[in-house]
Amino acid sequence: MSLRHHWTKFFGVFAVVVISTWGVVLSASAFAAKSNKPDVQIWVSISDGALSCDDGTGGRKLADSEALLKKAKVTQVLDRKDGSDGKEMHAQMCGIPKGKEHHFLIYKKDLKKAESAGFKEIPGAGSSTLNQH
Repeated sequence: MSLRHHWTKFFGVFAVVVISTWGVVLSASAFAAKSNKPDVQIWVSISDGALSCDDGTGGRKLADSEALLKKAKVTQVLDRKDGSDGKEMHAQMCGIPKGKEHHFLIYKKDLKKAESAGFKEIPGAGSSTLNQH
């Protein structure tokens, strides 16, 4: 056999080994990145039910709204806070909503469960700190 044949055979085997090794490394990296990715978190809200001109007893407590999520089998409430509906002005008339809401940070996979309990996703809030108005 010629020297050229030996070198060709050596580099062919070397290339297969290198390419195979890189394939395994890249596959393992992709798997690790995918399996370590945390669940996506979203903010959802529900009105507290308080109405204008009520005697001060109206409106659901934050813990009561959280109980609605638990009853709907939402996996976990990660954070909670009082908030508003984001509207700058509300009509001044007795018997209409005051615009106060309860906000909860949950996993996106539980959105349908939360919606079935009357909650709605707060668009664009993501898992960042939610601005209160």
